Amino acid sequence: MPDLATGLVVQGGAGAILAATVMLILLGRLVPRSVLEDVRADRDARVAEALAERDAWRAAHDRSEEARHLAQDQAAIALEVARTADQMLRAPPSPRPTAGEVSDALDPAWLRRRSRVSLVRQSPRSPGRREAVEALRCAEQARTEGLARADEVAATAERLRECRLENHFAERLRAAMEGGS
Repeated sequence: MPDLATGLVVQGGAGAILAATVMLILLGRLVPRSVLEDVRADRDARVAEALAERDAWRAAHDRSEEARHLAQDQAAIALEVARTADQMLRAPPSPRPTAGEVSDALDPAWLRRRSRVSLVRQSPRSPGRREAVEALRCAEQARTEGLARADEVAATAERLRECRLENHFAERLRAAMEGGS
């Protein structure tokens, strides 16, 4: 190309240079700076738009993955609850506890021995002593309330046992699956 430019200048002079410039402009090889800047601005805008769209899709994908993981966790919990319910429905009914068994359940041995064995240091400066004493007071109050309601709890437990015996859900489901009513 340098030989061509040199040849044009030597043989044709300024007219040849002008003709070559006009030819480059007409062919689109030579464009004004403003057109070049417009083309570059358009390209940059398309690239920025593509990057923004890519980021939006990536964020949507991340959100959908989080939702999928949450749904899997919830399904696992629901499956575990269903297994537990199935085991409870298939288990034979337990015998009704006596009043002594109910009071034993509400009166743990460690509460009866509390006066003999002190679990809390007696130093007034020990950290958390006040909270421990308050928790112990609340536990003793809950124990006395539980003992006062032992008969009510036993009656409720008996009603629940009777409902479980009357619940023929598994048989009804099996009959529905086999086409019966």
